[in-house]
Amino acid sequence: MLSKKHRLSKKEFNIAFKKKGQFFRKDFLKLKVVENNLNFARFGISCGLRISKKAVKRNLIKRRLSEALRTNLEKFQFGYDIIVMPEPVVLEKSYQEIEDLLLRILKEISLS
Repeated sequence: MLSKKHRLSKKEFNIAFKKKGQFFRKDFLKLKVVENNLNFARFGISCGLRISKKAVKRNLIKRRLSEALRTNLEKFQFGYDIIVMPEPVVLEKSYQEIEDLLLRILKEISLS
């Protein structure tokens, strides 16, 4: 699990989601990136009912994304709020595929 410092609270998540920022999409992941003027990056994961009606499956995806972010935290540039939004296809993907795509997207947009 990401440390509290690196997670967006519900209020911060809503503010970051409404702010103008860059939007990136690749395969089964979408990212919204907003500057936060802090010396660390913060992350939020949006995994709604579109992914699955079952909370168990949604929580599995959130845990996988959170772990992928946590284990690669030192690779990210600071000063950004990043919201990760998976597509329903993510249920068929393994942890390694999710982590690889996430890192590839962040490398392409020069955040890692």
